[in-house]
Amino acid sequence: MVTPVVSGVGAFGAFYAAALVARRVPVLKRAIGSVLRYADQGSTSLVLTTTLANGVAEEVFFRGALYAAAGADRPVIVSTAVYGLATTATRNPALVLASVPMVCSSRSSAGSPGGSRRRCSRTWCGRP
Repeated sequence: MVTPVVSGVGAFGAFYAAALVARRVPVLKRAIGSVLRYADQGSTSLVLTTTLANGVAEEVFFRGALYAAAGADRPVIVSTAVYGLATTATRNPALVLASVPMVCSSRSSAGSPGGSRRRCSRTWCGRP
């Protein structure tokens, strides 16, 4: 129970610090603004539904199927590299820069039995 809380607090601190830096780097400031504009332009229910569906799909694929398919040798490295590569399709440097550290920090439970399903149910359904 302590590890997820510490990880969450650490991730928040790291991304908050990165946001403060990004405000002073014009290319990152524009990139973050372009992502946030979608939330402001769309209907709240559609943005929320899309966000939740995307989160569950990422959990299942990148921490579930891909992690298992990567084999026992280097599943964290393989799944992180594929996730980072997939994020480059957004052509948004802020998302690409954020993807790799966030994925690395959340890979610890992926290898445990039911890790992906358990994390999805905790995150989206509030159940263990």
